[in-house]
Amino acid sequence: MKLQQAPKSTYKSKAIALVGWDTFFNTMDISYHTELKILGFRFTNSVNTTTAYTWTAITSRMRATAQAMYNRDLSFDKRIRFTQEYLLVKKW
Repeated sequence: MKLQQAPKSTYKSKAIALVGWDTFFNTMDISYHTELKILGFRFTNSVNTTTAYTWTAITSRMRATAQAMYNRDLSFDKRIRFTQEYLLVKKW
């Protein structure tokens, strides 16, 4: 049985140049970007910026969920349970 190589599809591919990579030469004709979005997370060519974008998005979603639950009429023990099961697990 002879295996055939599948053609490489690069039209949806993106590359990001990290730190001091040389972007002059394109590998496989894939252009470099300064920012990408992968599975809903923003990545940039700077670790600090990527971290700020990622944690800002996560904490703002958690804050919105916590505020929505706070506005409900929950008993004290249910608020504690919500905090433990949702917020702490999500943060971890």
